[in-house]
Amino acid sequence: MRADAVAKVIRADQDKSSLSSTAALDLGYRIGRRLLRQASPTTLGIRFPEISDAGQEEYWDNLYRGASGVGIALLDLLHATGDAAYESPIREIAYDLIESIPSHFHLHPGLYVGNAGTALFLLRAACTFRDTHLLSESCRLSDRLAERTFHGTDIISGAAGTGLFFLTMFNATRNDRYLEAARRAVAFLAEKAEPVEHGLTWAPLIPDWGESTERYSPQTGLSHGVAGICLFLLEMAAATGEDLPGRLYEAGISWLDSRIVTVESRNYWPVSLEDPKLRYHWCHGPPASPMPT
Repeated sequence: MRADAVAKVIRADQDKSSLSSTAALDLGYRIGRRLLRQASPTTLGIRFPEISDAGQEEYWDNLYRGASGVGIALLDLLHATGDAAYESPIREIAYDLIESIPSHFHLHPGLYVGNAGTALFLLRAACTFRDTHLLSESCRLSDRLAERTFHGTDIISGAAGTGLFFLTMFNATRNDRYLEAARRAVAFLAEKAEPVEHGLTWAPLIPDWGESTERYSPQTGLSHGVAGICLFLLEMAAATGEDLPGRLYEAGISWLDSRIVTVESRNYWPVSLEDPKLRYHWCHGPPASPMPT
């Protein structure tokens, strides 16, 4: 399966020298400063502009491409550098997000493109600053999300990502309501699992890469595929010792194993059954696929 092309890429990667830890930290520092410069006041508080495909500025609040994701990145930089310059912007982002969360409308429970990512950022900020108000708001938002139904199965917006979030909330608070919400995510995944020759798969929310006819083949990657779902199931099985997430995990991993392409002693996972291309990025490619193992 294009073994010669893959081998060429491997050799090119081996020829490149990796970033030293100092260079990586310096790069993170420069990115952090750029993020701070891009902070924009809006009617909903501090946001970070993104240019849409139509060339318009958009301002999001979520983890995937919005203020919550920037907030977590700044928290990581604060922990890595100890630079107090990040503290005030992080607090401002957090409190602005609290004020902008709609109080009378349904929320999306997704982790990366829903409101669970915002609750996760508030939790991390609360732990960093020992801020009881941020913790209370994270729990209040989590309680609302626990009442919502799941949208799809994957990490980015479905039950796997939301389940990981609720498991994190349970570990932080020991509130059994969040553990029960994580169990509901497992049950949802059990209901949606599709038996195949080598185990179980789950239908993604996005069509096959580049397809004009929208086919929804099982995918391997972390964001939209079986790897991300197995990551949640593994965490759930380890945390609870329960049988169902463990069995689902084993069946999902069995299917992932059946999709491995080995080139020069390295394993790769094609995007999906219908897309044999070997991609090299996080969402659809092999970098994150081994994580659940």
